[in-house]
Amino acid sequence: QESDRAKRTSAMREAGEANHTFVAAEPLFEKTLEGRPDPARSWIWEALLPKPYLRIVREQTARHDVDPALFYGHMQVESHYKPRAVSGADAIGLMQLLPETASSVAKSLGIESDRHTLMRPYLNITLGAAYLGGLIKRYQGQYPLAIAAYNAGTHKVDEWTPKGEGM
Repeated sequence: QESDRAKRTSAMREAGEANHTFVAAEPLFEKTLEGRPDPARSWIWEALLPKPYLRIVREQTARHDVDPALFYGHMQVESHYKPRAVSGADAIGLMQLLPETASSVAKSLGIESDRHTLMRPYLNITLGAAYLGGLIKRYQGQYPLAIAAYNAGTHKVDEWTPKGEGM
């Protein structure tokens, strides 16, 4: 059974289907964490931790001083790698950006953004990296605060933390 799952996930990964690859491997997640990674089962790790859009992610995370592993983890949690995802709160794309936030970030970068273009991976990754990078800088490298602000808004995080202090 595991070899069948390995073949399916491998085919999906080769087709560039990061979301389907992750979903196919997800039932094996807990069992995978029980032991050390071994070469024969590396396919599980590759399926659980895909790196879609690697070139643009590397380019934009370097540009905005964001750890690529953090960025991919955020992408996985936000959208499960679905470029056309739309949340109940109207957050759009891989990095689940609200149109208003995306528009503000896009304006600061001198580019155009709208609901439709937010579903394009290149633009969504560009704006997501810029936004997350700005939050990391604002909260002086404190990832939990930056991620909380990404999801709840800077006004909420600023309410939770004393002026000028971190966690």
